[in-house]
Amino acid sequence: MFKKSILIKILSIVVGISIIGFTILIYKVISQEEKNLLEERKKTSDLMTQPILHTLYKDMLDERADMVYYLMQGVKNIKGVERIQIIRGNGVEAAFSDDKTFKTVEKEYGELKPEWKTPRIPQPTGGASGTDYPKFKEVLKAFKEGRKEGISYIEESDGKRLFTYLVPIEAQQKCNACHTSENTIRGVLMISTTLEDMYASLSDSRMRWIMYGFFTVLGASIILTLFVRTITNPLSRIAESSKKIANGELDIRVDVKSNDEIGILANVFKDMVVYLKSMAHTAEAIADRDLRGDITPKSEKDILGNAFK
Repeated sequence: MFKKSILIKILSIVVGISIIGFTILIYKVISQEEKNLLEERKKTSDLMTQPILHTLYKDMLDERADMVYYLMQGVKNIKGVERIQIIRGNGVEAAFSDDKTFKTVEKEYGELKPEWKTPRIPQPTGGASGTDYPKFKEVLKAFKEGRKEGISYIEESDGKRLFTYLVPIEAQQKCNACHTSENTIRGVLMISTTLEDMYASLSDSRMRWIMYGFFTVLGASIILTLFVRTITNPLSRIAESSKKIANGELDIRVDVKSNDEIGILANVFKDMVVYLKSMAHTAEAIADRDLRGDITPKSEKDILGNAFK
């Protein structure tokens, strides 16, 4: 019981500290990994926006809006892309969803060119998707106030976690030839990619770290148990010998071979046993002579004096 109590106490402290330490380590590692993956996703999304923005500022101004439409359809087919759309400056309508701009152009310039008549992208809700998300409204406000850098956030749509990246489409003077509405920005390019694969990877990584931690703590506990037993086993033998002495049994041996504090304790305990044996033998000698009637106070004093030397 003596041995077990010390072993359990030491193991409880070490295992407890190890679990807390690994929990903090796993949290920090996974958090940093998630941060790095999101940063990579942001860079990837920004790369996907560049050809679309280039086409917007070049081909659309060259009266080739259809090039933007087909390029967007190509990006939409990339694995992981859940949503790609251009949201008009009002923050509600999606480009290529109606003929509003066509009617303006037709009124201003007459008959439309055949290549302008790209297929429409119907919007079931009557507007662009994702625009009712509170974070989108904050980003739109920032763009209207002059921010030109892209902004990203995580949202949930139809049970999926999406990484949404937004960049403003600047209003240029030539745009007014076809777009009559006046806004500080012409629109917003939105690309949303799924994060389910990323979080699945993070979950696998978390489980691997948990398994590493479990086996590390288990291995450390086994090694610690073997080490602690080199301490508790000698202490246990000393404790058992102490119980025998308390019961009057002095014919005992304490075999502890060590030069550390436990070895010193064992040697002192051996000296104590020898001293107690001497005292017991002296007491027996006095009792025997007293029974024979040949003991005097002086002789008793001599016997006791010799025992204490």
